[in-house]
Amino acid sequence: MKNTIMFLLLTWCTITSQDKGDLRGQVFSFPEEYASSYARLAPLLSKPLSSATICLRFYTDRLGSISLLTLNITGQAAALTISRHSPGYQLLIEDKAIFFYGFPCYLNKWNSLCTTWNGSTGMSQMVINKKPSVRKVAHAGGSLGANPSVILGPDKGSFMGHITDVHIYDYVISPSEIQNYMQGNFLRYTLGNYLNWGSVDYSINGYVLVEDIKTLNSWN
Repeated sequence: MKNTIMFLLLTWCTITSQDKGDLRGQVFSFPEEYASSYARLAPLLSKPLSSATICLRFYTDRLGSISLLTLNITGQAAALTISRHSPGYQLLIEDKAIFFYGFPCYLNKWNSLCTTWNGSTGMSQMVINKKPSVRKVAHAGGSLGANPSVILGPDKGSFMGHITDVHIYDYVISPSEIQNYMQGNFLRYTLGNYLNWGSVDYSINGYVLVEDIKTLNSWN
């Protein structure tokens, strides 16, 4: 009986569903660490990225490594990834990984993260919970190919918790815009022109739920 239940659960976790809409006030919930459970988002634009800003919020109780976001491009898988590896956060662009240290690890609390990358100079920075990192170089003089997809959650890594408010811009937004995002009021910050949480095509693979953020009792 136990084996039958496990088989049915694993079979259900391979189901993929597709949808489109305004996800403001909604979160993707990852209640189990299944490697096959993730959300795939389709950007509004298909052009290559020569610079970028990626913002998101996440909520977890995991102290170890977590995968947050992966930008996949056909023939150039995992072109850009954002993850946390104790004791810091990692930005990986193609084969260049840089780490940002010195950020507190807030468990069971919303964390706001923005990553900027200037392709011409390679200068990159992370801002986490209003705290900016030092600037470091990643993939200077490069660009990322067209027709990407954005993966939230495990995608070869691991994540358990919630992710929301994902916005991607095809340029480096200003410090004041980042601070507006950190405040959490979508009426005050510019919505992403490359990927917009207010209007996004997405598909879900495996055990991932779309939930109203108010049902989590965790909006602190």
